[in-house]
Amino acid sequence: MTIKTDDELKAEIVFRQPLAAAALHDIIDSKASVGSGGSGVTRSGSTVGDHLAVWNGSNADSLKDGGVVPEGGGGGGGSSIGSGNYADRLVGSNGDLYLARDGHHIDQKSDGVWTAFGPLARLVLPPAVSAWEQVNWGNSSADDTKGPLIMKSQVSGGQTLRALQLTAPTAPYTVTALLSCDNRYQWPSWMGCGIGVRDSATGRSVMFGPSNADTGNGISLMRWVSPTGYMNSYFADSTFFTNPIWLRIQDDGMNLNFFYSVLGVEGTWMQRFTVSRSDFLATPDKICVILYQEHGSVQSSATLWSWEVT
Repeated sequence: MTIKTDDELKAEIVFRQPLAAAALHDIIDSKASVGSGGSGVTRSGSTVGDHLAVWNGSNADSLKDGGVVPEGGGGGGGSSIGSGNYADRLVGSNGDLYLARDGHHIDQKSDGVWTAFGPLARLVLPPAVSAWEQVNWGNSSADDTKGPLIMKSQVSGGQTLRALQLTAPTAPYTVTALLSCDNRYQWPSWMGCGIGVRDSATGRSVMFGPSNADTGNGISLMRWVSPTGYMNSYFADSTFFTNPIWLRIQDDGMNLNFFYSVLGVEGTWMQRFTVSRSDFLATPDKICVILYQEHGSVQSSATLWSWEVT
């Protein structure tokens, strides 16, 4: 996508003019300006809605990251979008939006008051399919053409783990992911998905996430001696899980620590389990996203919405 901006705007996208779609289409096609003072509009694509960028050059100095664009200057009114820390939110004008990096909602100025909409969370799109190594992947599929990573397992009988893995960084590190199990309401017994840590030398893995393994139908921490050899679970909760769910694994160099959250923002994480990193895995050198199934008639499918390694 190519967005036309002036030098100071640095590709910030700000919508300045609430025009009808037909009128906006005419403006784009004629390359006319919106307002004055070096305003402009461009698009990538042939229809309205295909990557539209509208900006006002006279307000370029205020279109920096960290604040809402003030009213005034060429272009005359309209709504704008600001971002930064929640505590740095500016006064703004009616119709303005503010995205706080350290918050979990979006604010809109209405009748002189900021109104919150949410909950929301910051997403870090996962690496492209081509960046992942396949483990017992077979005819399973993974698609990243719409942003998140959409995965469907090969249908096969018997307890089977199918994974996409990356090389783990040197500990300490943290993996944080937002994962949805897309066919959870169709699950027969022994189905699931999650994130995990793997020992590539021995083939052993631990999977942390929603499943109905053992007697549970909630979050579990499963141990696999191989992609087709389920051993047992450290735990298997019987309570139902939220979907999607935020999952986190921390390797502090001594232990593997497992957390979950409904919102995915700091202050909402609950630690569910901790275990020595060498308790089951001799050398945990891979981090992965996992599909797990046992039945030959139902696919295990999941969407990885966010994946961040820190």
